[in-house]
Amino acid sequence: MMNKVAQVVGEKSYDVLFKFNIVGDSNVGKTAFTQSFINGVFNDSTQTTINVDISITEKQILDKHIRIQMWDTTGLERFRAIRKSYYNKSDGIILMYDTTCRESFDSILYWYFEIQQQASEDVPIILVGSKTDLDDERVVSFQEGHIMASRYKIPFMETSAKIMTSINVVIDVLANIVLETKYPVRKESIKGQRPIIILSDSDMQQEQESKIDKKKCCN
Repeated sequence: MMNKVAQVVGEKSYDVLFKFNIVGDSNVGKTAFTQSFINGVFNDSTQTTINVDISITEKQILDKHIRIQMWDTTGLERFRAIRKSYYNKSDGIILMYDTTCRESFDSILYWYFEIQQQASEDVPIILVGSKTDLDDERVVSFQEGHIMASRYKIPFMETSAKIMTSINVVIDVLANIVLETKYPVRKESIKGQRPIIILSDSDMQQEQESKIDKKKCCN
């Protein structure tokens, strides 16, 4: 929301405006993800999005104050023709599937092809697997998601809107990619920073065990 000072003097309260689309099959958790990011709360009674819902928030990333428009687009096939227009001038796209629904994962090719056809050629995409809190119901492994993302050479993360796992990190990663593209001079300001590496829970455990073994052998 613009502050009163900015409104009075006719200036905007942010440095840049990003339009992020979130796409994928119906019921994969796009609306829950958006609401968790925008409002910081989880709502398990969300209904299937018809057409599009647009939410706006602002976020500080390094030296930039960013206004983010989240375009939560319908996954229903009958709205495909209308959906095409929503890719216009998109700065970044979150391509989401449900880790408890194999069909939604198999649809990634369909959605990736639609993005390539409708969005700008160089628009950044991040693949996101949702609902990791439902581990007992998981049917798509972390490794499968990683392989899929590697095939398309795009970043990959898993999230849970319910327990707020990596929601903000997804946005940070995508926003940083866009900033690096639009403001390349900015690279000097983050020179020396380590890149973000996303690990699954099992990877983190293995890494920790490896550190413990190294300490044992060195004592």
